[in-house]
Amino acid sequence: MLEAYFAQFKDAVEALRYEVLQHQQPAPAVADSEKLLTATEVAKMLSVCRQTVFDYKKRGLLISYRLGGKTYFKQGEVVAAMQSQQQPTTGRRKQPRKTR
Repeated sequence: MLEAYFAQFKDAVEALRYEVLQHQQPAPAVADSEKLLTATEVAKMLSVCRQTVFDYKKRGLLISYRLGGKTYFKQGEVVAAMQSQQQPTTGRRKQPRKTR
C-alpha cells in the first residue's frame, strides 16, 4: 500500500515538473555592455593587475557597483572609459625635454 502511494506521488511530482517547465520563461539575454565583470576579469581585459583596477576606481576612471559584498564593473562602461583615456600617439612628446 505504501509503495502504491509513493508511485502515485512520484507521478504527480513528474506531472507538476512537466507543467512548470512548459510555462517557464527563458532568462532575458543580457547585453554585453550590461554584463557585470569582477575586478579580476577587468584586470585581465585591460592587461593590468587588480590593484590598478581599484586605483582606476579610486581616481574616478571606472564606475563600480557593490552587490553582496563584492565589487563589479559594467563591461560597456569599462570599454568606454578606456577608449576615452586613449591618446593618439604621434611619436612626439607634449613638452620638450628639459635640458640641464
